[in-house]
Amino acid sequence: MKYEMIINGVNFTLEHNDFENHFNIDDLTLVDGSNLYGEAATISSVMVRVGLQKDELSKMAASLKYKVRQLENDITTSKRVEAHKNSNKYSMTVGGEVIYVKATEKALDTCFMSDPEWKKGMSELIELEGDLAKFETLYWGVKSKDKKLNNFMSGVNPDYFSERCIEGTYNGITILNKK
Repeated sequence: MKYEMIINGVNFTLEHNDFENHFNIDDLTLVDGSNLYGEAATISSVMVRVGLQKDELSKMAASLKYKVRQLENDITTSKRVEAHKNSNKYSMTVGGEVIYVKATEKALDTCFMSDPEWKKGMSELIELEGDLAKFETLYWGVKSKDKKLNNFMSGVNPDYFSERCIEGTYNGITILNKK
């Protein structure tokens, strides 16, 4: 997966292998005592991947929120224009019947809530924000694991570390010990 961005006019690309589509949350958040060294070697990569996914969801939610707010503005503006032309009343359909509503500020604040496109956008936004909350929870779980592993590994030098690291897959990342 690639993340491309421009910061102060400089292009940056962050790249990592694709994150598995299915993983066990317990595997990512519990410390496997059988290979603390493998856990320690892979946890920061997992934390970065989860953090990048969380940030991507956050960006998507902000973009969708902007689109929904823009739709609200467009609908409210069109109702104001309609009311200006129609004795301070705008039309809306309720149960298949067209009714006319006096264009008060309170009525205009909610006039978009019956619009099918707005409802769809809000449903998508609620779902996306729920997914974002789940990834934030996962991120904090992985961060907690990282702190625990840092405490376990304090004072370990690289040679000692590589001698004790067991080959295998930890946190969704494969370790091959090249001695």
